[in-house]
Amino acid sequence: AKRAAMAWLFTPETLNLFRGIKKALDPDELANPDKLFPLDKEKSRRYLRPSPRALSAQAMNLADQVKECAVNKTPMAICGSGSRLSRVPEKETALNTAGLNRILELDRPNQTLTVEAGISPYALHMELAAQGFYLRLPEAGGTLGGMLAAKAGSGLRDDLLGMRLLLADGTVVEFGGKVVKNVAGYDVSKLVLGSWGTLGV
Repeated sequence: AKRAAMAWLFTPETLNLFRGIKKALDPDELANPDKLFPLDKEKSRRYLRPSPRALSAQAMNLADQVKECAVNKTPMAICGSGSRLSRVPEKETALNTAGLNRILELDRPNQTLTVEAGISPYALHMELAAQGFYLRLPEAGGTLGGMLAAKAGSGLRDDLLGMRLLLADGTVVEFGGKVVKNVAGYDVSKLVLGSWGTLGV
């Protein structure tokens, strides 16, 4: 039953990140998170699903830009709409997310929404209102990604089911999913809330 329940839950990138987190937080191997994710690399193949879904051209460009910065050890600054960051310091590369502004999926029966991080909360409110939905977020300026990074707005912690994150080395990882009862792996999405972009884009 456990094998069937955990099947196809992790991308290789996400599973590697979970193992890295465990190693950093539990160097003496005292904890056993085997119920959260498979520890045995050989046996974990049955739990793997393909790498994250295809990225848009804009997201691919952003990932390539991050990889290049990582190789060259260039500092990066995440920029959305520019509402909080008026100018990027001279030695830093601007990672612009404002073009990642699409609604990817509105699942009406399950009332879940998948959007890109550069979307404006105001534009999101307007689009959803036109379709008869209410969004429990402030109609603030900036971008949704910036709101998550700053942890502004009530309900974010409770309403966030999953996330795709671009790490500082250019790796793309996915956490959570489209269902409320999703307990596989570490809840990294909640850790990212309020991290001000220090953990990824």
